Amino acid sequence: MSRRGTAIRVGLFLILASLALVAFPNVAVYDGTARPGDVWQSDDVVAPFDFSIRLPEEEIQARRDSVLASEAPIFRERPEAQAQTLARLDSTFAAYVSYRQARQRMAQLAPDVGAGDRSAARAAVRADSARYLQQRRALSLSLSPRQWELLLASAYNTATAQQGGTTLDDRLLTEAGRIARELLGRGVLDVPIDSVRSETLLVQNLDTRSEVEKLRQEVVGIDQATIFARRSLFAAFPGRPDTVAIGAALFASALDPSLVYDAEATDRKREQTLRSVLPTRGRVRENQIVIRRYDEVTPARYEMLQSLDYAQRERSGDSSWIATVVGRTLLVFSAIALFFLYTYLLRPALFADLRQFVLACLILGGVLVG
Repeated sequence: MSRRGTAIRVGLFLILASLALVAFPNVAVYDGTARPGDVWQSDDVVAPFDFSIRLPEEEIQARRDSVLASEAPIFRERPEAQAQTLARLDSTFAAYVSYRQARQRMAQLAPDVGAGDRSAARAAVRADSARYLQQRRALSLSLSPRQWELLLASAYNTATAQQGGTTLDDRLLTEAGRIARELLGRGVLDVPIDSVRSETLLVQNLDTRSEVEKLRQEVVGIDQATIFARRSLFAAFPGRPDTVAIGAALFASALDPSLVYDAEATDRKREQTLRSVLPTRGRVRENQIVIRRYDEVTPARYEMLQSLDYAQRERSGDSSWIATVVGRTLLVFSAIALFFLYTYLLRPALFADLRQFVLACLILGGVLVG
């Protein structure tokens, strides 16, 4: 064959392949370029199978958030919390008494050391100083030096003791115990109240295997408990901020929450509820028109196009629309190549006669267009 003949045959091959691609049965493929308000420029899209109309991702997420906000979290009840809180208060007070005694003994020995250089007295002071620091660390109270002095000064107030009055440390212990009983009677969470997004919560008692639903406003968060304690202490000791700070530190160091968040049980329950949130609304039936050429891409049609794309990706293992186009092109080129190979091997006379071969290609092109 001459170069001219070869070029003509290659051109015929490309023309026939292009006609075949245009005439190829339409496959509904959405490439993601169209948006609501656009005009659909591609061919009509017909549903190749039944598929569900998928909700927009933001609407699905909104439904999930709504479920999570309304789903009651699960807390485990600890009936022993009140007893343990009161025991901690007593333990803290006992440690404070030991600390106070060590401080008092240091004060008594200091003049003896100053009067003479006696090694025994100096050793005793060093031992009591170490004991004093150890007892102070054991208290785990975050107090300023001024507040420590205020607390000790009240204990050393002999006038108060002689009058049969109650020292500051005793009053603070009593007030902290009263506040703890009141709050733990309602239920104190081990998390801030703002972390509970629902209006209710479920309280489980593992001992009795019971479950009670409580309103969010009926219980107290760990942050609210501290605020409530400060307000109660301000009412009991008006105009005495240092005393309030001491009482609040004493309360915070002893409080043992009575309701503990069960993250694992809550997550299991929420996962079960989330499964009931359907990401779809309605269905499109096979052979139903999704959109016609030159139709406006309305929000409803846009959802249908996206849903069809999602369904096709699910069916094809998430293959893209490019893979579909490439596959269709390869199929068409293979079919035209078989026609050329058939004429070349089995009808060489037809293939060699350029006029007859062009005529055969025109007839085939007419069939494809028709």
